Amino acid sequence: MAKLMMFFYVMIYFFVLVACQKRRRSTECRNDSDCEKMVKCVLPRIARCIKYRCQCRNFLESFE
Repeated sequence: MAKLMMFFYVMIYFFVLVACQKRRRSTECRNDSDCEKMVKCVLPRIARCIKYRCQCRNFLESFE
């Protein structure tokens, strides 16, 4: 029984690690056009690449 529980704990841990890596990879960017494809922002915000991460920013902040 203990081996079965350990197996489930290891499997859950593995799936959490995989999910976190997949999520992290999906928001990495090199320029703003990468973010427009990956991130959906609600107006008046637009997707911008800031420090290699996609973020939603107000439209007016993008010109500063």
